[in-house]
Amino acid sequence: MLALMDTILCFAASLREDSLNKKLARAAAVSAGRQGAHATFADLRDYAMPIYDGDLETRDGVPEAAARFARLVLEHDALLIATPEYNGGPPALLKNTLDWVTRLGRAEGEPSGKTVLAMRPTLLVSASPGAVGGLRGSVITRAMLAHLGLWLLPQTVAVGGAQQAFDAEGGLADPERASQLDTAVGALLGAVRRA
Repeated sequence: MLALMDTILCFAASLREDSLNKKLARAAAVSAGRQGAHATFADLRDYAMPIYDGDLETRDGVPEAAARFARLVLEHDALLIATPEYNGGPPALLKNTLDWVTRLGRAEGEPSGKTVLAMRPTLLVSASPGAVGGLRGSVITRAMLAHLGLWLLPQTVAVGGAQQAFDAEGGLADPERASQLDTAVGALLGAVRRA
């Protein structure tokens, strides 16, 4: 009998086509594949959602894009979120996506408001042109994700000076940084296998 492959959903909290965090999420997906997992890269541009509005939800229900993204989350064992830092915190795109996705469990009467995100192993990474690679914003982002019940790994990868960090194939050019990403992705896979 074939063993089931661990699955990781990798996405970036950025819509920009040439986003540094999309590059980092894709590099992480490649790393997961090298380590024996199946990784999916999802572009949030393909899951456009309106700003969360309770009146809109009451009138029209949860948007189809949010339901599709929630199903994608459910199809994977773990999450890898690559997020930029906007004004010292997470981008509105990430907050809005999570606000809609968490409505699915609550709207369907899950016990205690449990959502599709609950206890899902999650690795938070970031890339930024700045020297600290988005670390300041990750403090607020981590608190938000923990509040939603995600199982956040203590490991992180923060790529500073990220405009020059990626090679022509989309990987991290610096071997030490690439090794750091491999180690963090390996820790995420370890968490999945322990869950």
